[in-house]
Amino acid sequence: MKTGDAMRTILFQVPYKQALPPGAILIKQGQTSSIQGWHYPNITTRNSAPTLMFAWSGYSASILSFVVPVGPTQGVTYAVRTSGTATIVDFSVGGVRTSVGISAGGSLYRIS
Repeated sequence: MKTGDAMRTILFQVPYKQALPPGAILIKQGQTSSIQGWHYPNITTRNSAPTLMFAWSGYSASILSFVVPVGPTQGVTYAVRTSGTATIVDFSVGGVRTSVGISAGGSLYRIS
C-alpha cells in the first residue's frame, strides 16, 4: 500500500487438504540468495520486508490463494473447516464475515 492510498491488497496462500510438518512455514526477510523479503516503494528504493515461505518437500502441493482488498487500517483473519465433503474458509474482512466453500471436486463457491 502506498502512503495516502485508500485500499491495500492482502494475498493469502493457504495449504489445502494436507498436514504441514513443523517448521514448514518460514518468515524470510531481506535475503538475497534466493531473493526473498523485499518491498519496492518506488523503482529505485528497496526495503526489507517479511515474507512467508512454505518450505516442505513432496511430489504435490495444494495451495489456495485469496486476494483480499481492504481499507488501510482494516484487518483480515481466516479459519479453515470441513463440512461433509467440502472445505470451508471463513473470512473476517474489516469485521465483515464471509465464507467460501471448496467442493470435493475443487470448485469454489461463495456461501455468505
